[in-house]
Amino acid sequence: MQDFSTALQAWKEVHLDTFHETIIDAADHIGQAHERSIVARQHLAERTREFKRQPADVQLQDIRALLKQYQAEIDALTSRAKQSEAAVLDVQKRFKSVPDPYPILEALVDATIHEQDLSQMRAHIVQLQLECSEWEQRCMTAEERLRLSSEDEAKSTQLVDEAIASTTQRFQRQQERLEHELKAAHAHIRELRESHEFMTSRLGLYGDPSLDQSQVDAWMHDIERAKERASKAEAQVVHMHTTLQRQHESQAKDMQDRIAVLESQLTESHRERTLLEQEQAKVETLRAAMLQQQDTYASAAKAWEQERAALQRPSDHGDMQQNLEDSQTCTNDAATESTAPLQVLSVQEHPLANETTTDRSTEREKLIAERTRLSEALASEKAKVQQLESDLSQRVSTTGGAVGLLPVVTSQRDRFRSRTAELEQELQNQSHMLQELREQLSSARATTRGLQEKLRTTQDRGSHDGDSSAVDMPYPGGIGMHLRDSTQGSDHPWEPIRSHVRGFG
Repeated sequence: MQDFSTALQAWKEVHLDTFHETIIDAADHIGQAHERSIVARQHLAERTREFKRQPADVQLQDIRALLKQYQAEIDALTSRAKQSEAAVLDVQKRFKSVPDPYPILEALVDATIHEQDLSQMRAHIVQLQLECSEWEQRCMTAEERLRLSSEDEAKSTQLVDEAIASTTQRFQRQQERLEHELKAAHAHIRELRESHEFMTSRLGLYGDPSLDQSQVDAWMHDIERAKERASKAEAQVVHMHTTLQRQHESQAKDMQDRIAVLESQLTESHRERTLLEQEQAKVETLRAAMLQQQDTYASAAKAWEQERAALQRPSDHGDMQQNLEDSQTCTNDAATESTAPLQVLSVQEHPLANETTTDRSTEREKLIAERTRLSEALASEKAKVQQLESDLSQRVSTTGGAVGLLPVVTSQRDRFRSRTAELEQELQNQSHMLQELREQLSSARATTRGLQEKLRTTQDRGSHDGDSSAVDMPYPGGIGMHLRDSTQGSDHPWEPIRSHVRGFG
């Protein structure tokens, strides 16, 4: 900075405004004297030619006047030479201590250009920082959205668990009810079997043709009621089996539909999460590139500041001033070699400065190209992220926050499948049990038919020997009527018969 002040003070002492006027006046005076000298020399040349044509006696008379004219011309040339020397010395005196302005002006121009570039880069860095903060805010928003989706996932998992628990409880209640009905059917079948055995034993023990007709009618009526109850039990079992199968099919279909819907939502949410992770990775890459560009700008600014400080060091300007003084001394010693342009001389004496300027220009162009490329990439990525955010907002609104349900839905699907397999196994077991009940009912029906045939045979025999039946009957008619009334008023028609059999036993 001191060298700049010294140079400014030296150029201030030159007084270029007054010096310019002085130079103009001296140039005008020298030009006028030059014109007068030309006219005088032409006139002197004509006098000389006339003097040569004159005879010798006339030449002796005119020689003095001619010599005076030559002397006057010599005096004019001498005065003009003195004026020119004085002007040159004045110029030399004024510019003796003045440094060369070209390096200083060049450094100022470079510093101005670099300052403008630095201002633009600072503004661009501020803009990039704002964009970085904006992207960070968007990332925070995305993280908050992911957190909310996780909470929604937990809520949906809880709802699914509650639905599964309620369905399981309903299935358990239905299974208990069906088991209770099956137990009742088994008990009814056992009663029918016991009654059949009892009747078979009674027919085997008391098979003579002297049985009472009324007792046979009572037994036939009881057998008909047993057949009706067996038919009702069989129809009830078939109805329960059909109802259970229908409910199982409807519930299995509902579960499959729900599983398919959840799997589609899960696939869509998984794809959206993948896209979001890819865009987030792109944003992170862009952020790293922006930080790298910011570091590049900072290093470039630091390098420019160092070069500017190097240009402002006193030693460099002292060297330049010494070079200028040496070149001025060489110019005064050899005037014929001083016609080289000032720019060429400066380039020859300062190749390092020119190389530095070229390197700066090249680096500046590279940085500008890199900044343009990164700006374009940033704009492109920004457009893509905005498009992705709009798509995600639409899809999240339609799907209801089903992001991240893959493990939950997969586990629920496995649980549904396992539960469906268990229900199918239970249904198969119940089907086997119903098949066994049908077989038992068929055997009981066949046995009942045989019993009916025996009763008909007994009834036919009793029609021929009706008078002697009252004497040989082990049970009187009042007992038969009592058994008939008891079986009609009881829920279990074979219980009174069993009690009477126990009494006789």
